[in-house]
Amino acid sequence: MQAFRIGRSSEEDRVRYWLQSSEMTGINHLGTADTSLPESRPAGPSSFHSVSLCLGILFSCAAVSAQGVRSVEPAPHTQEAIEHTKILASGAVVSDVLAINPFAFEGLEASDIAALRVEGIERYCERSNSLPCLIEAPLELPTGTVVTRLELDAVDNGPSFVKANFYRCPIGATACTLLAEVSTDGTPGATQVGVDLAAPETVDNQTFTYLLEVFPGDDGLTRLVGARLVLSGAESTARDEVLVLHAYAFEGRTPGDRAALGADGVQRFCSGSSCTLAAPVELPSGSSVTRIELDAIDNGAADVAAGFSRCDAATGLCASVASVSSSGVPGSTQPEFDLVSPETIDNVNFTYRAEVSLGADDETRLVGLRLFFDVPAALPKTDRLAVNPFAFEGRDATDSAVLDETADGRFCNGLACVMLAPVELPSGTRVDRLELAARDNSSYEVRAAFLRCQEGSQSCIELVAVSTDTEVSVDLASPETIDNEGFTYALEVQSGPNADTTLRGVSLVIKRALIFSDGFGTGDTSPWSNTVP
Repeated sequence: MQAFRIGRSSEEDRVRYWLQSSEMTGINHLGTADTSLPESRPAGPSSFHSVSLCLGILFSCAAVSAQGVRSVEPAPHTQEAIEHTKILASGAVVSDVLAINPFAFEGLEASDIAALRVEGIERYCERSNSLPCLIEAPLELPTGTVVTRLELDAVDNGPSFVKANFYRCPIGATACTLLAEVSTDGTPGATQVGVDLAAPETVDNQTFTYLLEVFPGDDGLTRLVGARLVLSGAESTARDEVLVLHAYAFEGRTPGDRAALGADGVQRFCSGSSCTLAAPVELPSGSSVTRIELDAIDNGAADVAAGFSRCDAATGLCASVASVSSSGVPGSTQPEFDLVSPETIDNVNFTYRAEVSLGADDETRLVGLRLFFDVPAALPKTDRLAVNPFAFEGRDATDSAVLDETADGRFCNGLACVMLAPVELPSGTRVDRLELAARDNSSYEVRAAFLRCQEGSQSCIELVAVSTDTEVSVDLASPETIDNEGFTYALEVQSGPNADTTLRGVSLVIKRALIFSDGFGTGDTSPWSNTVP
Protein backbone atom coordinates (compact mmCIF):
# COMPACT_ATOMS: atom_id res chain seq x y z
CA MET A 1 0.00 0.00 0.00
CA GLN A 2 1.15 3.51 -0.77
CA ALA A 3 1.83 6.05 1.97
CA PHE A 4 0.21 9.46 1.51
CA ARG A 5 0.75 12.81 3.16
CA ILE A 6 -2.74 14.19 3.57
CA GLY A 7 -4.00 17.70 4.12
CA ARG A 8 -1.98 20.84 3.54
CA SER A 9 1.02 18.95 2.21
CA SER A 10 -1.18 17.30 -0.43
CA GLU A 11 -1.73 20.38 -2.58
CA GLU A 12 -0.69 18.09 -5.43
CA ASP A 13 -3.65 15.85 -4.55
CA ARG A 14 -5.97 18.84 -4.74
CA VAL A 15 -4.57 19.77 -8.16
CA ARG A 16 -4.77 16.16 -9.34
CA TYR A 17 -8.41 16.00 -8.19
CA TRP A 18 -9.13 19.22 -10.07
CA LEU A 19 -7.44 17.96 -13.23
CA GLN A 20 -9.31 14.67 -13.06
CA SER A 21 -12.66 16.38 -12.60
CA SER A 22 -11.98 18.87 -15.40
CA GLU A 23 -11.12 16.01 -17.80
CA MET A 24 -13.95 13.65 -16.77
CA THR A 25 -14.90 11.18 -19.46
CA GLY A 26 -17.44 9.21 -17.45
CA ILE A 27 -14.86 6.51 -16.62
CA ASN A 28 -14.31 5.84 -12.91
CA HIS A 29 -10.77 7.03 -12.15
CA LEU A 30 -10.54 4.74 -9.13
CA GLY A 31 -11.26 1.57 -11.01
CA THR A 32 -12.33 -0.44 -7.98
CA ALA A 33 -15.40 1.44 -6.80
CA ASP A 34 -18.80 -0.16 -7.31
CA THR A 35 -21.40 2.26 -8.63
CA SER A 36 -24.25 0.57 -6.82
CA LEU A 37 -24.65 -0.91 -3.39
CA PRO A 38 -25.28 -4.60 -2.88
CA GLU A 39 -28.73 -5.74 -1.81
CA SER A 40 -27.21 -7.16 1.35
CA ARG A 41 -23.92 -6.39 3.03
CA PRO A 42 -21.28 -9.08 3.57
CA ALA A 43 -21.73 -10.88 6.85
CA GLY A 44 -19.07 -10.82 9.52
CA PRO A 45 -17.44 -13.80 11.22
CA SER A 46 -19.81 -16.35 12.71
CA SER A 47 -18.70 -15.36 16.22
CA PHE A 48 -20.06 -11.84 15.64
CA HIS A 49 -23.76 -11.81 16.47
CA SER A 50 -24.58 -9.13 13.92
CA VAL A 51 -27.70 -7.00 14.15
CA SER A 52 -27.65 -6.90 10.33
CA LEU A 53 -29.70 -10.10 10.30
CA CYS A 54 -32.66 -7.89 11.08
CA LEU A 55 -31.46 -4.84 9.17
CA GLY A 56 -30.89 -6.84 6.00
CA ILE A 57 -34.65 -7.55 5.87
CA LEU A 58 -35.62 -4.23 7.39
CA PHE A 59 -39.12 -3.99 6.03
CA SER A 60 -40.07 -7.44 7.26
CA CYS A 61 -38.95 -6.82 10.84
CA ALA A 62 -39.58 -3.08 11.27
CA ALA A 63 -42.84 -1.24 11.65
CA VAL A 64 -43.17 2.37 10.51
CA SER A 65 -45.54 4.49 12.56
CA ALA A 66 -47.86 7.14 11.12
CA GLN A 67 -45.36 9.78 12.23
CA GLY A 68 -42.59 8.11 10.23
CA VAL A 69 -40.59 6.96 13.27
CA ARG A 70 -39.15 3.49 12.87
CA SER A 71 -39.54 0.94 15.64
CA VAL A 72 -37.97 -2.52 15.57
CA GLU A 73 -40.09 -5.42 16.78
CA PRO A 74 -38.34 -7.72 19.28
CA ALA A 75 -36.80 -10.73 17.55
CA PRO A 76 -37.00 -14.26 18.95
CA HIS A 77 -34.18 -15.01 21.35
CA THR A 78 -32.78 -17.68 23.57
CA GLN A 79 -32.79 -17.42 27.36
CA GLU A 80 -29.08 -16.67 27.62
CA ALA A 81 -27.92 -13.33 26.19
CA ILE A 82 -24.35 -12.59 25.22
CA GLU A 83 -22.70 -9.23 25.89
CA HIS A 84 -20.17 -7.94 23.42
CA THR A 85 -17.21 -6.46 25.25
CA LYS A 86 -16.05 -4.37 22.32
CA ILE A 87 -17.18 -0.81 22.88
CA LEU A 88 -17.81 2.09 20.54
CA ALA A 89 -16.76 5.55 21.72
CA SER A 90 -20.47 6.14 22.38
CA GLY A 91 -20.49 3.12 24.65
CA ALA A 92 -22.48 0.25 23.22
CA VAL A 93 -21.99 -2.97 21.29
CA VAL A 94 -20.17 -3.07 17.97
CA SER A 95 -22.50 -2.20 15.11
CA ASP A 96 -22.49 -3.64 11.62
CA VAL A 97 -22.34 -0.11 10.14
CA LEU A 98 -20.75 3.11 11.36
CA ALA A 99 -22.97 5.83 9.88
CA ILE A 100 -21.08 9.14 9.64
CA ASN A 101 -23.20 12.28 9.48
CA PRO A 102 -21.77 15.11 7.32
CA PHE A 103 -21.41 17.24 10.47
CA ALA A 104 -18.80 14.80 11.75
CA PHE A 105 -16.48 16.45 9.21
CA GLU A 106 -14.53 19.65 9.83
CA GLY A 107 -12.43 21.77 7.49
CA LEU A 108 -8.78 20.78 7.35
CA GLU A 109 -7.52 24.29 8.10
CA ALA A 110 -8.82 27.85 8.42
CA SER A 111 -9.40 28.40 4.68
CA ASP A 112 -11.38 25.15 4.41
CA ILE A 113 -13.50 26.03 7.44
CA ALA A 114 -14.24 29.46 5.92
CA ALA A 115 -15.35 27.83 2.64
CA LEU A 116 -17.87 25.40 4.18
CA ARG A 117 -21.55 25.91 3.35
CA VAL A 118 -24.70 23.90 4.00
CA GLU A 119 -28.14 23.39 2.48
CA GLY A 120 -30.40 21.04 4.38
CA ILE A 121 -28.15 18.14 5.34
CA GLU A 122 -25.76 18.65 2.40
CA ARG A 123 -22.34 20.17 3.04
CA TYR A 124 -20.36 21.78 0.26
CA CYS A 125 -17.60 24.32 -0.37
CA GLU A 126 -17.39 27.58 -2.26
CA ARG A 127 -13.86 28.70 -3.12
CA SER A 128 -12.53 31.26 -5.56
CA ASN A 129 -9.31 29.41 -6.43
CA SER A 130 -10.93 26.46 -8.26
CA LEU A 131 -9.35 23.98 -5.84
CA PRO A 132 -11.63 21.69 -3.81
CA CYS A 133 -11.56 22.11 -0.07
CA LEU A 134 -10.71 19.26 2.28
CA ILE A 135 -12.84 18.13 5.21
CA GLU A 136 -11.81 15.52 7.76
CA ALA A 137 -13.65 13.14 10.11
CA PRO A 138 -11.56 11.32 12.74
CA LEU A 139 -12.72 7.78 13.44
CA GLU A 140 -13.03 6.32 16.93
CA LEU A 141 -13.49 2.57 16.62
CA PRO A 142 -12.80 -0.20 19.15
CA THR A 143 -9.59 -2.18 18.89
CA GLY A 144 -10.28 -5.41 17.02
CA THR A 145 -13.16 -4.07 14.92
CA VAL A 146 -12.81 -5.15 11.29
CA VAL A 147 -13.60 -2.60 8.56
CA THR A 148 -14.62 -4.24 5.28
CA ARG A 149 -16.20 -1.52 3.12
CA LEU A 150 -16.34 2.24 2.54
CA GLU A 151 -19.53 3.90 1.25
CA LEU A 152 -20.18 7.48 0.18
CA ASP A 153 -23.53 9.29 0.05
CA ALA A 154 -23.29 12.44 -2.06
CA VAL A 155 -24.81 14.73 -4.69
CA ASP A 156 -22.90 15.20 -7.94
CA ASN A 157 -24.46 17.75 -10.31
CA GLY A 158 -21.29 19.51 -11.45
CA PRO A 159 -18.18 19.09 -13.60
CA SER A 160 -16.19 17.80 -10.62
CA PHE A 161 -17.02 14.94 -8.25
CA VAL A 162 -17.05 14.04 -4.56
CA LYS A 163 -14.24 11.78 -3.36
CA ALA A 164 -13.69 10.02 0.00
CA ASN A 165 -10.44 8.49 1.30
CA PHE A 166 -10.10 6.12 4.29
CA TYR A 167 -6.66 6.32 5.94
CA ARG A 168 -4.66 4.46 8.57
CA CYS A 169 -2.07 6.71 10.24
CA PRO A 170 0.82 5.31 12.34
CA ILE A 171 1.24 7.04 15.68
CA GLY A 172 4.23 9.39 15.57
CA ALA A 173 4.41 9.37 11.75
CA THR A 174 3.61 12.10 9.22
CA ALA A 175 2.31 9.89 6.41
CA CYS A 176 -0.80 7.70 6.24
CA THR A 177 -1.68 4.55 4.32
CA LEU A 178 -4.65 4.82 1.97
CA LEU A 179 -6.91 1.83 2.69
CA ALA A 180 -9.81 2.67 0.38
CA GLU A 181 -11.05 5.44 -1.90
CA VAL A 182 -14.37 5.98 -3.62
CA SER A 183 -15.87 8.78 -5.71
CA THR A 184 -19.03 9.83 -7.50
CA ASP A 185 -17.15 10.13 -10.81
CA GLY A 186 -19.40 8.53 -13.43
CA THR A 187 -22.48 8.40 -11.15
CA PRO A 188 -24.09 11.87 -11.36
CA GLY A 189 -27.03 13.09 -9.30
CA ALA A 190 -27.92 11.96 -5.81
CA THR A 191 -25.87 8.81 -5.48
CA GLN A 192 -24.54 6.21 -3.07
CA VAL A 193 -21.32 4.48 -4.13
CA GLY A 194 -19.17 1.97 -2.30
CA VAL A 195 -15.99 -0.06 -2.48
CA ASP A 196 -14.76 -3.10 -0.57
CA LEU A 197 -11.35 -2.78 1.05
CA ALA A 198 -8.71 -4.79 -0.79
CA ALA A 199 -7.92 -6.41 2.56
CA PRO A 200 -10.18 -6.03 5.64
CA GLU A 201 -8.63 -3.66 8.18
CA THR A 202 -8.49 -4.75 11.82
CA VAL A 203 -8.45 -1.65 14.02
CA ASP A 204 -5.35 -1.32 16.20
CA ASN A 205 -5.57 1.72 18.48
CA GLN A 206 -2.22 0.98 20.10
CA THR A 207 -0.37 1.62 16.84
CA PHE A 208 -2.59 3.70 14.56
CA THR A 209 -5.24 6.39 14.25
CA TYR A 210 -7.89 6.35 11.50
CA LEU A 211 -9.35 9.11 9.38
CA LEU A 212 -11.89 9.83 6.64
CA GLU A 213 -11.04 12.64 4.24
CA VAL A 214 -13.53 14.05 1.72
CA PHE A 215 -13.02 16.36 -1.27
CA PRO A 216 -16.50 17.92 -1.70
CA GLY A 217 -15.58 20.10 -4.70
CA ASP A 218 -15.49 23.89 -4.87
CA ASP A 219 -18.63 25.17 -6.60
CA GLY A 220 -21.64 23.98 -4.57
CA LEU A 221 -22.73 21.53 -7.27
CA THR A 222 -20.99 18.59 -5.59
CA ARG A 223 -22.05 17.93 -1.99
CA LEU A 224 -21.48 15.50 0.86
CA VAL A 225 -24.54 13.83 2.43
CA GLY A 226 -22.75 11.23 4.56
CA ALA A 227 -20.44 8.22 4.66
CA ARG A 228 -20.48 4.71 6.08
CA LEU A 229 -18.01 2.07 7.13
CA VAL A 230 -19.25 -1.51 7.10
CA LEU A 231 -17.89 -3.32 10.16
CA SER A 232 -17.62 -6.81 11.53
CA GLY A 233 -16.14 -7.93 14.81
CA ALA A 234 -15.11 -10.89 16.90
CA GLU A 235 -15.94 -11.42 20.55
CA SER A 236 -13.23 -10.46 23.01
CA THR A 237 -12.78 -10.71 26.74
CA ALA A 238 -10.47 -7.69 26.84
CA ARG A 239 -11.47 -5.01 29.34
CA ASP A 240 -8.78 -2.45 28.57
CA GLU A 241 -9.41 -0.09 25.65
CA VAL A 242 -8.02 3.05 24.06
CA LEU A 243 -10.01 6.08 22.91
CA VAL A 244 -8.01 7.66 20.10
CA LEU A 245 -8.60 11.37 19.50
CA HIS A 246 -7.03 12.24 16.16
CA ALA A 247 -5.76 15.80 15.69
CA TYR A 248 -8.81 16.47 13.51
CA ALA A 249 -11.13 15.61 16.42
CA PHE A 250 -10.01 18.93 17.93
CA GLU A 251 -11.34 22.34 16.92
CA GLY A 252 -10.46 25.88 17.94
CA ARG A 253 -12.17 27.01 21.14
CA THR A 254 -12.70 30.60 19.92
CA PRO A 255 -13.02 32.30 16.50
CA GLY A 256 -9.41 33.47 16.85
CA ASP A 257 -8.23 29.93 17.53
CA ARG A 258 -10.02 28.60 14.45
CA ALA A 259 -8.64 31.40 12.27
CA ALA A 260 -5.11 30.39 13.28
CA LEU A 261 -5.53 26.69 12.46
CA GLY A 262 -3.14 25.14 9.97
CA ALA A 263 -2.50 21.54 8.95
CA ASP A 264 0.32 19.46 7.50
CA GLY A 265 -0.42 15.82 6.88
CA VAL A 266 -1.88 14.35 10.08
CA GLN A 267 -0.66 17.27 12.19
CA ARG A 268 -2.48 20.43 13.27
CA PHE A 269 -0.70 23.63 14.26
CA CYS A 270 -1.41 27.31 14.85
CA SER A 271 -0.03 30.07 12.66
CA GLY A 272 0.46 33.70 13.71
CA SER A 273 -0.75 33.28 17.27
CA SER A 274 -0.90 30.58 19.91
CA CYS A 275 -4.20 28.77 20.16
CA THR A 276 -6.17 26.28 22.23
CA LEU A 277 -8.19 23.37 20.84
CA ALA A 278 -10.82 21.11 22.39
CA ALA A 279 -12.49 17.78 21.60
CA PRO A 280 -15.41 15.92 23.21
CA VAL A 281 -14.75 12.69 25.12
CA GLU A 282 -17.66 10.22 25.04
CA LEU A 283 -17.30 6.95 26.96
CA PRO A 284 -19.76 4.51 28.59
CA SER A 285 -20.83 5.19 32.17
CA GLY A 286 -18.73 3.18 34.58
CA SER A 287 -15.59 3.20 32.42
CA SER A 288 -12.41 4.09 34.32
CA VAL A 289 -9.89 6.36 32.59
CA THR A 290 -6.43 5.39 33.82
CA ARG A 291 -3.92 7.18 31.58
CA ILE A 292 -3.62 9.89 28.92
CA GLU A 293 -0.95 9.98 26.23
CA LEU A 294 -0.07 12.93 23.99
CA ASP A 295 1.25 12.49 20.45
CA ALA A 296 2.92 15.72 19.35
CA ILE A 297 5.82 17.47 17.62
CA ASP A 298 7.78 19.95 19.73
CA ASN A 299 10.55 21.74 17.84
CA GLY A 300 9.83 25.24 19.14
CA ALA A 301 10.22 27.44 22.20
CA ALA A 302 6.68 26.69 23.41
CA ASP A 303 5.46 23.33 24.69
CA VAL A 304 2.46 21.30 23.58
CA ALA A 305 0.19 20.91 26.61
CA ALA A 306 -2.86 18.63 26.81
CA GLY A 307 -5.51 17.96 29.45
CA PHE A 308 -8.57 15.84 30.21
CA SER A 309 -11.43 17.62 32.00
CA ARG A 310 -14.72 16.75 33.69
CA CYS A 311 -17.51 19.32 33.19
CA ASP A 312 -20.54 19.64 35.46
CA ALA A 313 -23.65 18.89 33.39
CA ALA A 314 -25.75 21.45 35.28
CA THR A 315 -23.34 24.39 35.59
CA GLY A 316 -21.03 23.75 32.61
CA LEU A 317 -17.96 24.46 34.77
CA CYS A 318 -15.00 22.16 34.13
CA ALA A 319 -12.32 20.74 36.42
CA SER A 320 -9.01 19.31 35.25
CA VAL A 321 -8.64 15.56 35.79
CA ALA A 322 -5.22 15.01 34.20
CA SER A 323 -2.64 16.91 32.14
CA VAL A 324 0.48 16.11 30.16
CA SER A 325 3.08 18.22 28.34
CA SER A 326 5.92 17.91 25.82
CA SER A 327 8.17 19.92 28.17
CA GLY A 328 11.61 18.33 28.32
CA VAL A 329 10.90 15.87 25.52
CA PRO A 330 11.45 17.77 22.23
CA GLY A 331 10.96 16.42 18.73
CA SER A 332 8.40 13.77 17.86
CA THR A 333 7.19 12.71 21.28
CA GLN A 334 4.52 10.71 23.09
CA PRO A 335 4.60 11.75 26.77
CA GLU A 336 2.04 10.04 29.02
CA PHE A 337 0.51 10.52 32.46
CA ASP A 338 -1.01 7.88 34.73
CA LEU A 339 -3.94 9.17 36.77
CA VAL A 340 -3.30 8.92 40.51
CA SER A 341 -6.94 7.90 40.91
CA PRO A 342 -8.78 6.52 37.87
CA GLU A 343 -11.64 8.73 36.68
CA THR A 344 -14.93 6.82 36.64
CA ILE A 345 -17.19 8.13 33.89
CA ASP A 346 -20.53 9.48 35.14
CA ASN A 347 -22.68 10.53 32.17
CA VAL A 348 -25.62 11.55 34.38
CA ASN A 349 -23.81 14.37 36.15
CA PHE A 350 -20.94 15.28 33.80
CA THR A 351 -19.73 15.69 30.24
CA TYR A 352 -16.05 15.31 29.35
CA ARG A 353 -13.57 16.98 27.05
CA ALA A 354 -9.89 17.09 26.09
CA GLU A 355 -7.90 20.29 25.54
CA VAL A 356 -4.62 21.08 23.77
CA SER A 357 -2.53 24.29 23.73
CA LEU A 358 -0.14 25.00 20.84
CA GLY A 359 2.47 27.69 20.19
CA ALA A 360 2.29 30.52 17.67
CA ASP A 361 4.12 28.79 14.81
CA ASP A 362 4.25 25.41 13.10
CA GLU A 363 7.11 24.23 15.32
CA THR A 364 4.62 22.83 17.85
CA ARG A 365 2.08 20.43 16.37
CA LEU A 366 -0.67 18.11 17.56
CA VAL A 367 -0.88 14.59 16.13
CA GLY A 368 -3.39 13.17 18.60
CA LEU A 369 -4.33 12.28 22.16
CA ARG A 370 -5.15 8.84 23.57
CA LEU A 371 -7.15 7.98 26.67
CA PHE A 372 -6.66 4.52 28.15
CA PHE A 373 -9.68 3.18 30.00
CA ASP A 374 -11.05 0.01 31.56
CA VAL A 375 -14.43 -1.24 30.41
CA PRO A 376 -16.89 -2.02 33.24
CA ALA A 377 -17.64 -5.69 33.82
CA ALA A 378 -21.30 -5.06 32.96
CA LEU A 379 -22.40 -2.01 31.02
CA PRO A 380 -25.52 -0.30 32.35
CA LYS A 381 -28.50 -1.12 30.18
CA THR A 382 -29.76 2.46 30.43
CA ASP A 383 -27.12 5.15 29.91
CA ARG A 384 -26.64 8.65 28.55
CA LEU A 385 -24.75 9.86 25.57
CA ALA A 386 -23.41 12.98 27.29
CA VAL A 387 -22.42 15.46 24.58
CA ASN A 388 -19.97 18.19 25.56
CA PRO A 389 -20.43 21.61 23.86
CA PHE A 390 -17.17 21.06 21.96
CA ALA A 391 -18.78 18.20 20.04
CA PHE A 392 -20.68 20.93 18.14
CA GLU A 393 -19.44 22.95 15.19
CA GLY A 394 -20.99 25.81 13.27
CA ARG A 395 -23.59 24.83 10.68
CA ASP A 396 -21.66 26.78 8.04
CA ALA A 397 -18.80 29.28 7.83
CA THR A 398 -20.94 32.16 9.14
CA ASP A 399 -21.94 30.19 12.24
CA SER A 400 -18.41 28.89 12.78
CA ALA A 401 -17.03 32.44 12.66
CA VAL A 402 -19.05 33.50 15.74
CA LEU A 403 -18.79 30.36 17.91
CA ASP A 404 -17.06 31.38 21.14
CA GLU A 405 -16.64 30.08 24.69
CA THR A 406 -17.26 31.16 28.24
CA ALA A 407 -16.25 29.44 31.47
CA ASP A 408 -19.50 27.46 31.46
CA GLY A 409 -19.98 26.57 27.80
CA ARG A 410 -20.22 27.83 24.20
CA PHE A 411 -22.17 30.75 22.78
CA CYS A 412 -22.71 32.73 19.58
CA ASN A 413 -20.80 36.00 19.71
CA GLY A 414 -22.54 38.82 17.83
CA LEU A 415 -25.03 36.81 15.77
CA ALA A 416 -27.57 34.12 16.55
CA CYS A 417 -26.19 30.87 15.19
CA VAL A 418 -26.81 27.17 14.62
CA MET A 419 -24.41 24.39 15.63
CA LEU A 420 -24.55 20.66 14.99
CA ALA A 421 -22.95 17.51 16.38
CA PRO A 422 -23.02 14.02 14.85
CA VAL A 423 -24.63 11.20 16.84
CA GLU A 424 -22.93 7.84 16.26
CA LEU A 425 -24.65 5.01 18.12
CA PRO A 426 -24.71 1.29 17.24
CA SER A 427 -27.65 -0.09 15.32
CA GLY A 428 -30.37 -1.31 17.67
CA THR A 429 -29.65 1.26 20.39
CA ARG A 430 -32.92 2.85 21.56
CA VAL A 431 -33.07 6.61 22.18
CA ASP A 432 -35.78 7.50 24.71
CA ARG A 433 -35.18 11.08 25.82
CA LEU A 434 -33.45 14.37 24.92
CA GLU A 435 -32.06 16.66 27.65
CA LEU A 436 -30.59 20.17 27.36
CA ALA A 437 -28.34 22.03 29.79
CA ALA A 438 -28.00 25.75 29.05
CA ARG A 439 -27.88 29.25 30.52
CA ASP A 440 -30.65 31.57 29.31
CA ASN A 441 -30.70 35.15 30.64
CA SER A 442 -32.14 36.84 27.56
CA SER A 443 -35.21 37.13 25.36
CA TYR A 444 -33.63 34.59 23.04
CA GLU A 445 -33.80 30.85 23.69
CA VAL A 446 -31.43 27.91 23.47
CA ARG A 447 -33.12 25.16 21.47
CA ALA A 448 -31.86 21.61 20.86
CA ALA A 449 -33.24 18.99 18.47
CA PHE A 450 -32.45 15.35 17.71
CA LEU A 451 -32.44 14.72 13.95
CA ARG A 452 -32.73 11.61 11.78
CA CYS A 453 -31.36 12.01 8.25
CA GLN A 454 -32.26 9.45 5.60
CA GLU A 455 -29.64 8.03 3.25
CA GLY A 456 -29.95 9.65 -0.15
CA SER A 457 -32.16 12.45 1.18
CA GLN A 458 -31.25 16.14 1.38
CA SER A 459 -33.20 16.83 4.57
CA CYS A 460 -33.67 15.52 8.10
CA ILE A 461 -36.66 14.75 10.31
CA GLU A 462 -36.78 16.36 13.74
CA LEU A 463 -37.61 13.55 16.16
CA VAL A 464 -37.81 15.67 19.32
CA ALA A 465 -36.89 19.18 20.45
CA VAL A 466 -36.33 20.93 23.77
CA SER A 467 -35.93 24.60 24.63
CA THR A 468 -35.08 26.90 27.54
CA ASP A 469 -38.40 28.65 26.78
CA THR A 470 -40.46 25.48 27.28
CA GLU A 471 -39.07 22.16 28.53
CA VAL A 472 -35.40 21.19 28.72
CA SER A 473 -36.05 17.45 29.07
CA VAL A 474 -38.56 15.62 26.83
CA ASP A 475 -39.29 11.96 26.01
CA LEU A 476 -39.51 11.07 22.33
CA ALA A 477 -43.13 10.53 21.26
CA SER A 478 -41.95 7.18 19.89
CA PRO A 479 -38.54 5.87 21.01
CA GLU A 480 -36.09 5.85 18.10
CA THR A 481 -34.26 2.60 17.38
CA ILE A 482 -30.99 3.46 15.66
CA ASP A 483 -30.80 2.13 12.11
CA ASN A 484 -27.39 2.84 10.58
CA GLU A 485 -28.29 1.05 7.34
CA GLY A 486 -30.78 3.73 6.34
CA PHE A 487 -29.99 6.85 8.37
CA THR A 488 -27.44 9.10 10.01
CA TYR A 489 -28.24 11.13 13.15
CA ALA A 490 -27.32 14.54 14.52
CA LEU A 491 -28.01 17.04 17.30
CA GLU A 492 -28.84 20.63 16.33
CA VAL A 493 -28.63 23.60 18.71
CA GLN A 494 -29.85 27.14 18.02
CA SER A 495 -28.67 29.92 20.29
CA GLY A 496 -28.93 33.71 20.64
CA PRO A 497 -26.32 36.35 19.72
CA ASN A 498 -24.48 36.69 23.03
CA ALA A 499 -23.29 34.88 26.16
CA ASP A 500 -26.70 35.31 27.82
CA THR A 501 -27.65 32.14 25.93
CA THR A 502 -24.90 29.58 26.49
CA LEU A 503 -24.88 25.87 25.68
CA ARG A 504 -23.59 23.68 28.52
CA GLY A 505 -24.34 20.27 27.07
CA VAL A 506 -26.89 17.90 25.55
CA SER A 507 -27.72 14.33 26.57
CA LEU A 508 -29.57 11.45 24.95
CA VAL A 509 -30.98 8.84 27.30
CA ILE A 510 -30.36 5.49 25.61
CA LYS A 511 -30.99 1.79 26.12
CA ARG A 512 -28.43 -0.61 24.75
CA ALA A 513 -29.52 -3.27 22.30
CA LEU A 514 -29.22 -6.89 23.40
CA ILE A 515 -27.43 -9.34 21.14
CA PHE A 516 -28.59 -12.92 21.55
CA SER A 517 -26.77 -16.19 21.07
CA ASP A 518 -29.07 -17.40 18.29
CA GLY A 519 -27.66 -14.61 16.11
CA PHE A 520 -30.70 -12.34 16.21
CA GLY A 521 -30.22 -8.70 17.21
CA THR A 522 -33.10 -6.95 18.90
CA GLY A 523 -34.08 -3.54 20.15
CA ASP A 524 -36.10 -5.24 22.90
CA THR A 525 -35.14 -3.24 25.98
CA SER A 526 -37.90 -4.32 28.36
CA PRO A 527 -36.68 -3.90 31.97
CA TRP A 528 -36.10 -7.56 32.78
CA SER A 529 -32.55 -6.65 33.79
CA ASN A 530 -30.85 -3.47 34.96
CA THR A 531 -27.66 -4.43 33.16
CA VAL A 532 -26.77 -6.25 29.99
CA PRO A 533 -26.63 -9.91 31.07
